[in-house]
Amino acid sequence: MRRKWEQPVALGRRDKAFGFEPGTSFPTGDCVDSRHQSKGNRSLILPVTGNTEQTRPENRAFYPALDGLRALAFFMVFFQHYNHMPWGWTGVDLFFVLSGFLITGILFDSVDDPHRVRNFYLRRTLRIFPLYYGIMLAFLFLQPLMHWQRTYDWLLWPTYLGNYARFIQPATINPLLKKVADFQPSGMLHGHRFTFYLGHFWSLCVEEQFYLVWPWVVFWIRDRRRLMWICGATLPLCLAMRLAGQHLLPAWMIDEEILYRATPFRVDALLIGGLVALLLRGRHSRTILRASRTALPLSLMGAIVWAMLTPAHHLFTVPYPYPAYHFTWALSAIDLIGALLIIVALQPDTLVYRAFNLRPLRWFGRISYGAYVLHDIPHNLYWQMAQRLVSRQQTLMTCLIALCMTTVLAWLSFRVFESPFLNLKERWTIRNGVALERVEAVQ
Repeated sequence: MRRKWEQPVALGRRDKAFGFEPGTSFPTGDCVDSRHQSKGNRSLILPVTGNTEQTRPENRAFYPALDGLRALAFFMVFFQHYNHMPWGWTGVDLFFVLSGFLITGILFDSVDDPHRVRNFYLRRTLRIFPLYYGIMLAFLFLQPLMHWQRTYDWLLWPTYLGNYARFIQPATINPLLKKVADFQPSGMLHGHRFTFYLGHFWSLCVEEQFYLVWPWVVFWIRDRRRLMWICGATLPLCLAMRLAGQHLLPAWMIDEEILYRATPFRVDALLIGGLVALLLRGRHSRTILRASRTALPLSLMGAIVWAMLTPAHHLFTVPYPYPAYHFTWALSAIDLIGALLIIVALQPDTLVYRAFNLRPLRWFGRISYGAYVLHDIPHNLYWQMAQRLVSRQQTLMTCLIALCMTTVLAWLSFRVFESPFLNLKERWTIRNGVALERVEAVQ
């Protein structure tokens, strides 16, 4: 017998804003247009990222194709780290826009919930903290064996302030500080030196700082239009701050990517996603959905024209010669394209939706958090394995080894380590003043 929350879910009035009629039934875990799902395939649908089979329908995301977008964002970052793919780091921006879109939607939809603060932070904590701090605890337990080189500045990382570590002082003054800033634990074992790479955790720090502030803004203001003005205002404001910072900040800070890593310069990427979420909850949502189908191709065509005007050999130059505006105007353009991509991906009758709703991409999107956290940590180990296996094409072999190992490790992490914490979200979330476990007791 199926539990109560395993029955098809009827969506409420707000779903009409996304092009769905109210009362449309969807299969468990995926609120997709039922016209695109055959009867025999509904049982095969994967739950979306951050959810498990035990997640109640009302807590599942309504946008299955966004899991495919998460997979795309991860692969961009992965190939940036392992194959120096030009502009691959913009996958982080796509992650930011996605997070802003989803989190702002969750926050705004829960403004009338008396337990909104508790529920939001409980669910975020159970999603993010276990793997983030689990990795750090693992390195701490290895201290007697590896004798990591460290300073007290390492404390910036467990407090989610590691994205500012690069900007304490120039790394040339203290070479050890460079390893702290890039979160690279280095130690000795049986006469061999091992270095691990956790520097990509900086983006998790940015998101966590966003989670600490933005919910209170949403719950305090509550008004959709005023929140939209705040989100919209950050776009020119952050761009102006980056332009000013490029000319006023010390050169060593610019070289250490302060315009890319410091939260005040990057909050526009998160809030443009928030702006999309708020716009789609208004009466002009259908117009926005239709307009995005034209705006996205035009934007991509503009990017292609720009690439054609750039010397072709630049794409194969290592390091890639980025233009001077890549952390100013280019960031704003990338975030806008990411926002358009999300809007189009919400619409089941678009090619973008069908592409990112492919089962392999959605499957990888579900484990993308673990994949992102784990992928670059043993970079040196993968490189050493590739050197032993082949004498040529070692970079390609390193990519293949890293991708296979990351996939396996991320899947194991999700199934064995993360899922038990995700399931606790359902037990501990309070609805209508009653804890879920009490509801289960009377069913």
